[in-house]
Amino acid sequence: MKIIKDMSSQLKKVPQVLMMVTFLGMAIGLSGCGASVDAEAPPLLSEGDTSQGRDAYFDALWKGSYSELDEIIATLKEESNAGDPQSLAVLGFAHSWKLAEYRRDPSNASITDHAKLAADAFSGAIKETPHDARLLGFRGSFRQARGKIENNSLMTALGWLDEVNASNRWPAWGLFTKAYGLITFGPDESLYKQGIGFLWDNLDVCAGESINREAFNLQDYPQLTQPNIDPRIERPCTNTPVVPHNLEGFFLYFGDMYAKASKLEQAETMYLTALGVNPGDWPYADVATKRIERLQELPSLFNLERGSSEQVSVDEINLFQSQISCVACHQGSSD
Repeated sequence: MKIIKDMSSQLKKVPQVLMMVTFLGMAIGLSGCGASVDAEAPPLLSEGDTSQGRDAYFDALWKGSYSELDEIIATLKEESNAGDPQSLAVLGFAHSWKLAEYRRDPSNASITDHAKLAADAFSGAIKETPHDARLLGFRGSFRQARGKIENNSLMTALGWLDEVNASNRWPAWGLFTKAYGLITFGPDESLYKQGIGFLWDNLDVCAGESINREAFNLQDYPQLTQPNIDPRIERPCTNTPVVPHNLEGFFLYFGDMYAKASKLEQAETMYLTALGVNPGDWPYADVATKRIERLQELPSLFNLERGSSEQVSVDEINLFQSQISCVACHQGSSD
C-alpha cells in the first residue's frame, strides 16, 4: 500500500522548472518579500452556530476518539452537501485526522483515499472562505500527501506552495504547518535543516523577539505561555481550548527533529521543555519521558525506513508519522 512516502523522493522528481518555482516560493517565504499578512485571524470553526457533525468532531478530538471518525465524516458530509461551509471546512480536518493517524489501523486499505478527500474539502471550503489561511495551509499538506500517494510531483509542488503562501499570510500559524512533515527528509538534506529553522522562526514570531537558539529556556519567554490580546498570536502560539497542548506537541516534534539529526543535547532540551509546560496535565507526557530515557537510540529509530502497514510503537517513530500525530496537541482528556 502506497502511503506518505519520504517527501524527498517526490520533490526530487519535480521537473526543474517546477522545482525552481517551488524554491522561489520558499525563498519568498523566508525573506517575507511580497508577503501579505492577514489583518485578522479567521473565525474559530468550533464556535458560532453549532451542528451535529462539528460538535461531534471537536468532542472526539478533545477525547482522542479516533474510532468515531467514520461516523463523524458521514455526518459532516451530509451537512456539507446541504450547503454548510463550516461543516465543509471541518470535513477537511476530519479527513486529515483520519489519514494523519493511519498507524492506529495500518491495515486499512482505503486509508489513502483521505488525502484526496481532505484536499478536495479544503478546496471547496476555500471558495466559500477565501481569507482563511488555515484552509490553504492544510490543503497544501494534503496535496503533498496526495502527490506522494499518486506519484504526482506537480501535486506535491503545488501543495508546498500552498503551505508557503499560508505561512506568509499567517506566520505564527503557518510556519509550523510548513515545518511539520519535513522530518520525512534525511537530516543532511536542505529542507530538513530549513525545517528546524522554520520552528525557530515560529518561536521568534510567537515571542515577538529573537529567541536564544544556543541556550533556549522557555522561562525566559513568559509571553509564550501567557494569553495574548492578539488572536493571531494567542491561537497558534499558546495552549487554547481547541489545542490544549499546543506547546507540548510543538516541543515534542522539535525534539524529534533534533533527535533524528543526532543532535541529542538539543533534543533533550526540547523534550524537557515539553514536559515543563504544564506538568501532570498532558496525556502524552510519557512519550516525551520515554524519549529522554532512550535518547541514544532515537537517531537510529527515527532514521529507519518504515513500511506503511508496519505496526510501530509511538515510542519508536517520530511524532509526525505516529498514531498521535494530531492528538499530541489537540487531545485534552486522558480518559
